[in-house]
Amino acid sequence: MCEGDARLQRHYDAQPVFKGTSSTIQNELLDCMYEVYRDEIAKQVDETSFVAVQADETTDVSCKSQILVVLRYLLPCNTVTERFLEFVEVKDKTGVGLCNSIKVILEPLKLREKLIAQTYDGAAVMSGNVRGVQTLMETYPNAQFVHCYAHQLNLTLQQLCSARISILKVFFADLTAFATFFSGAPKRVAALSEATHRRIPRPPAVRWNFKSRTVNAVWETRAALLQCMEAIRTQPGWDEITISEAYGLSKKLQDRAFLQLLEFFSLLMPEVDVL
Repeated sequence: MCEGDARLQRHYDAQPVFKGTSSTIQNELLDCMYEVYRDEIAKQVDETSFVAVQADETTDVSCKSQILVVLRYLLPCNTVTERFLEFVEVKDKTGVGLCNSIKVILEPLKLREKLIAQTYDGAAVMSGNVRGVQTLMETYPNAQFVHCYAHQLNLTLQQLCSARISILKVFFADLTAFATFFSGAPKRVAALSEATHRRIPRPPAVRWNFKSRTVNAVWETRAALLQCMEAIRTQPGWDEITISEAYGLSKKLQDRAFLQLLEFFSLLMPEVDVL
């Protein structure tokens, strides 16, 4: 923060009361920086002729539902740019509630004629033209809806693997078991780190791209994982539950059907992640 500003650096060094580790001070500094950032975006948007809005609703690690809003617009130098605008916690997750949240965010920018496009994911609550967020066109008549095609593919694959084909549903359940086995137990994590020198991320239910990380981690370390499971089964010091679970996972790593699907998705998912 003080880099390039000698006066601010001297003031910082001369104030022993100031603690950069204070969460209150850090939050106040972040608020100040965000205010300057927001003012600059408002200035750029005021000078441009066309603006598009991108929004998505998600749940963070604290189980709070938030909506993310990003603006896409043309700079005076004819360069298209994207700028994060705001995170807003939402209590009403219906289409009407989300739409109202976006309106509150956009209203200070006065985009009624400039807003020419809006894009969301494939969920009905976001893209529905009756009660979804797409009804933003009632306030911004030029804001044409553009579907997120990458998310369409995401939804198609997720629904296919979770509901339509039982063997795939079982496969991803087995895959998650590897991440679950090595999560929350320091001794197991240490054994995994010693065997593979990496972690196996646990895939959330709503983010397809995170499943690819789990697939790749298990596929790339399958031989080391098998050795790790065998070591847990045969070495002293492990409890019966851990030994039993390790035995089941070692069998999966030797199952032809599981390995075929693992290899298939390790080849498929990088192509999907690009989108």
